[in-house]
Amino acid sequence: MLVFLQDVADWQVPSAGMFFWMKLNKIPDTQQLISEKAIEKEVLLVPGRVFMTDSSAPCSYLRAAFSISSPEEMDEGLQRLAALIKGSA
Repeated sequence: MLVFLQDVADWQVPSAGMFFWMKLNKIPDTQQLISEKAIEKEVLLVPGRVFMTDSSAPCSYLRAAFSISSPEEMDEGLQRLAALIKGSA
């Protein structure tokens, strides 16, 4: 994962749970990136703004689930996400 996202996102590796949060460095709001571009590339994520008290405010965070994907599927999805971020920033 570090190979794909090291220049475009910040995160902390979770020690438990099933979700992974990351902050995209040059994308001020993940809503459009996820709702339009990521879905087209079959990368399913949740924009961080849906978890905020003001869901209309821009949010540079996103949430990914890792509990149902194999390591290979995660690598593929994160590689696609990195390409989308680099193309949108």
